Amino acid sequence: MSDRAGTSRWGGAAILARLWRARWSRIPANVRGGLWMLLASGLFTVMVALIKLVGDALHVAEILLFRQIFMMLLALPAVIGGFPASFKSARHDFQILRVV
Repeated sequence: MSDRAGTSRWGGAAILARLWRARWSRIPANVRGGLWMLLASGLFTVMVALIKLVGDALHVAEILLFRQIFMMLLALPAVIGGFPASFKSARHDFQILRVV
C-alpha cells in the first residue's frame, strides 16, 4: 500500500529506525552496555512485581509457563535474525554440561 507521494506505508518508520540505529551506534559501547543493564533491571522488576500480583491467583507451574512463553517471545527475534548460526556452538562440552 502506498500514498500519493509514491512512498511505502512504512517508509517513515524505516527512516526513524535507521536514524535511531545511527544515533545508537554513536554511543560508546560501555554506555550502551549500561543502558542495556538498566533496561534489564527495569524489566526484571516489572516481572517480579507481576509474579507477586498473580502469585495468589495462579499455581506456580502456570506462572512459570507464562514467564517462559514471554521470555521466548522476547528472544525469538534475536534467534531468527541469526538463524541458523544462533544454534551453532564452538564449545559442545559446555552445551552438554548445561544439560547435566
